[in-house]
This record gives sequence, C-alpha cells and structure tokens, in this order.
Amino acid sequence: MSGERPIEGCSPKGRRRVVLAAGMAAAVASIGGTPALRAQPVVRLDLSTVLPDGNFHTTNCRTFADEVGKATGGAVRITVHAGGALGYTAPEHLTAVRDGLVQMADLLDTQQAGDAPLFGIEAVPFLVANMTELALLHRRLRPAFDTVAARFNQTILYVVPSPAQCLLARTRIDGPSSLRGVRVRVADRSAADMVAALGMVASQLPWIDTRPALASGAVAAVTTTSTSAVNGQLWQFLRYFHRTNHAWGSQVLTINNGAWKRISPAHRAVILDLATRLQPRFWQSAIDADAFAARRLVESGMEVIDLSPATMKEMRERTSRLEKVFVERAGAETGEIIAAYRKELGRA
Repeated sequence: MSGERPIEGCSPKGRRRVVLAAGMAAAVASIGGTPALRAQPVVRLDLSTVLPDGNFHTTNCRTFADEVGKATGGAVRITVHAGGALGYTAPEHLTAVRDGLVQMADLLDTQQAGDAPLFGIEAVPFLVANMTELALLHRRLRPAFDTVAARFNQTILYVVPSPAQCLLARTRIDGPSSLRGVRVRVADRSAADMVAALGMVASQLPWIDTRPALASGAVAAVTTTSTSAVNGQLWQFLRYFHRTNHAWGSQVLTINNGAWKRISPAHRAVILDLATRLQPRFWQSAIDADAFAARRLVESGMEVIDLSPATMKEMRERTSRLEKVFVERAGAETGEIIAAYRKELGRA
C-alpha cells in the first residue's frame, strides 16, 4: 500500500465503500456512460432517396436530418443516402419502408400508385392548375395519405411537391390540333394515357434514355418539370416550354413504424412539430426552384409559353374521362376528396 494516502475522515469500512463505488463508476464509464444514458441509446436511422445531391428535395432531407439531430440533442441521428445509394428504385420505397428494409424514405407519391392507388391522385390530368390549388388539395388529402401510410406500417412526417409537369417541344403548340401525331417521351402510364387522349404518341422511357431519344429524333417532345428540364439541359434539343401544369407529384418523407416507436415519445413529439414547422419552408423551396429553373431555360434559349384559355379548356375536356378511370381504380373515398376539393375551388 506504499504511496497510497488514507482517505481522511473515513473508517476502513467507509474507505472500502468509497473504493467500491469508484470502481463501479469506472466500469460504467468504460462501457459508454451512465446507466441513464445507456437506457436511452442513440437512435440511428437511414433515409433513402433516389434524388441526387443538389436536388432541392434532397437538400430538404438533409436540412430536416440536421434539425432533428439538434432538436433531440443528438438522440436521433438521420443519415441521408442520396441518388439511390442504398439500391432501392423509386417505386420500391413504400414497400421497403413497410418491411423495415430501410427505416426512412423520401418517396414520390405518384410512383407508389401501383401499391397504393390513392397516391396517384396528383397525376390526374389538369386536376390542379397551380400551387395554390395544390395546397387546397393537400389539406383534404393528407388525412387519407396518413391512413394509407398506416396500412403500410409507416408514418408520414412531411409532404412537399415538385414543380408541375409541363410539355416541352421542338415546335410551338398553338392549339390541340398542333399536338396530333407528336411523339412525346413520358415517364409513366398515367402520362401516356393523357398524351394519347390529346392525340399525341406516347413513348414511355426512363429519364436516362430521354436525351438519346431526343438526339436520334425518336421523340420530339417531353413531359417533365422545369427543374428536370434544366438538369437534362433539354434546351439542346427543344425550344418551347409550355406551362400546361397538367400533372403534379410530391415527395413524401416517411418512417417505418417500428423505427418510429424506438424514438422516445417526447422526441417523437419534437420531430412532428419540427416537420410541421419546416414543411411551409420546404414548399417555398419548390416554388423557388421552379422560378430559378424557368429563368435558366429562358437564358439558355427556350421560350416559356402559357397556353391560351381556349387551348387549356379543350385539353381538359379531352382528358376528363381519365379522372373517372382513376376514381374507379382508387375508390369512392378518392372521388369524395376530389368532389370536396372542386367545391372549395368553386368548380364542382
């Protein structure tokens, strides 16, 4: 015991208690902190998105992840995996989160319509004309989206739209007759049905094949958003960007319910409050991205065109039956949502 000094004011028995307590404290420290901290381990979550870094939706995901970390004092840590890095394609995200293959995903609603038909509602042609109308639709739509998510074992945190789908073409569209026979690249069956109703010829292609199809002359038009048009530098092939706003799509940030329950009730409340507060800011990011993209298209030589009311009216009439087809597939509740939305707009 040489070199050791007695603990003043302690009996031998008291000294043994102090030494024992110190040893227990050292043991706890060596395995990662106090018992209270070990009872509430850090919850680590992976978030999958097919959208690349630089896309405003991915930026929103990273902002949300950072804010969640701050708001929970580091107790919940979200890692964003962009560009499909985890290996899931866009249409697989709803079921991947359902099955717990990934804890979180930023999924495009319309691409999940095969599993959850209601999620295809924004792709109904000409249902929504602008972001103001889209906000009205979302107000009625969100409870139904939450119900669908629950059936797929997940919870929605926020929903943020992309800019509207529009029509880009080599020649200017002056009326429905100028659409006839034009071969147009579309992303999915809903868009294919719409352009067919307008007399165009649909060519369903993945985005990666769009530029080669334009270069070869296989297609002479494209349906896409302003932001995608910029990303694809479509001004190299097309001259006119027609603001049809014929369809929309929104990114839905969702979390597996098993992973959600691993988070403490207090932190779940904090995260839901954070999502509610950030969602308007994220909507503004969509508006800003659309405005920036439109300016870039003009600067690059494209002409942005608003179609005449008469042309828009005829396009709506030609595609109106597709809304009935959608409601038949998605169910009566969807029809009720659309009817209430139209009544609120004053065009029931």
